[in-house]
Amino acid sequence: MLRFRINRVLADALILGAIGIVLVGLFSWFDFYEKLTDLLARVDLFQVDELFSAVVICGLFGYIFAYRRFRDLHGEIRRRDKAEHDVNWISSHDMLTRLPNRNGLKAEVERLKAAGKDNAPFVAMAIDIDGFRHGTDIFGPELGDGVLVIVADRLRELFVDAYLFRLDGDRLFAAAEGLSDREWENRARRAIMM
Repeated sequence: MLRFRINRVLADALILGAIGIVLVGLFSWFDFYEKLTDLLARVDLFQVDELFSAVVICGLFGYIFAYRRFRDLHGEIRRRDKAEHDVNWISSHDMLTRLPNRNGLKAEVERLKAAGKDNAPFVAMAIDIDGFRHGTDIFGPELGDGVLVIVADRLRELFVDAYLFRLDGDRLFAAAEGLSDREWENRARRAIMM
């Protein structure tokens, strides 16, 4: 919708600019400026001269006003695009670990399907932290949050070229394409040892 508005503004500016160029050409062709100067010299009407100057000044101010509004519109569109991007990021990521969440996983699957990689070979693993719920019951949710952040950071280091997601609670999910089963198994062992 906003893209349509900015395209409409640009179209209007181009049309008005073209009309202005045509009018200037016609005024030059018919010697309008010379005729106006002769009329003002013959009649000696100061009011017409002042009115003409006022119209020119108002036109200049109108141009400046329109340019400033155009810049404001462009800035607003940038801010809205950024806000939309931020909202999309927030809705598809876990705020604690900064990993993509279930919505992020769904979006990634859709992206891979659209790219034609839905039949490509993938390896995947579900990661569950043993004793996490028991530990948070005893030591509190703050400690559990800290553990999740540390685990997410370590998994990011281990799965650099893989997709990593936090599904909920202490459940995480990792997937990769183009890795052999043996290499993936080695990474899984290293993840267990963390």
